[in-house]
Amino acid sequence: MARTKIICILLLAAALAAPRAGAQTMTIEQAGRYLAPSFPNVRVEQVRPSPMPGVHEVVADGAIYYLTDDGVFLLAGVLYDLKTNVNLTERTTNELRRAAAARVRAEDTIAYAPEETLHTVTAFSDVNCPYCRKFHGQMERVHELGIRVQYLLIPLLGEDSLRKSVAVWCAEDRRAALDRAKSDAAVAQKDCDHPLSRNLRLAKTLGVHATPAFLLANGKLLNGYRTPDNLLEEIKRASAPAAAPSH
Repeated sequence: MARTKIICILLLAAALAAPRAGAQTMTIEQAGRYLAPSFPNVRVEQVRPSPMPGVHEVVADGAIYYLTDDGVFLLAGVLYDLKTNVNLTERTTNELRRAAAARVRAEDTIAYAPEETLHTVTAFSDVNCPYCRKFHGQMERVHELGIRVQYLLIPLLGEDSLRKSVAVWCAEDRRAALDRAKSDAAVAQKDCDHPLSRNLRLAKTLGVHATPAFLLANGKLLNGYRTPDNLLEEIKRASAPAAAPSH
């Protein structure tokens, strides 16, 4: 692992030291043509110059890549700015997540709000997920901390999860039905139009692989269970100003 990091740093240093013939502008269509021979099914969504000379940042199918201006080399990895100690790949990832989260429709969520909302998180949840149930059982503490939770149901755990999620969504009182489902109580089965497929597509776009997962206001994604107090710490850390570089 250490040897790989050293090689990556040396390659980055070489790229930064290499002379540039002049900045180029790459279009989405051009990037798509460069990638097509090796990746014919990849859809390029965004292209922009990266801070690294001679390299463009390419977003394709929700993933971030770095493509040389001449279209010869493609790098999949993490790009750091060593002067400012900023993870540039993570910064772009959070920008994409914020944009995706902004497209979440309130009517697709089931919200639990405290008397005074100080923070809002979007929680991806499966009704059968044990740690989702554990978190839901601590909602009183979540609300004491001023955290509003808006759930997006994603049935990752099979047909039973799908059936129960549809029943919850189609219930007259969705919050009451979700409370019952998360306590393993029966929910009357109904059918109606629901956003579950849309929720699953969004989860995939954001990189949600398991539940629970929490999307914060700044676009940071927390995969895995958090206690209410841990969640608040993560929210505060994400909203804190970036520390100044030490050099």
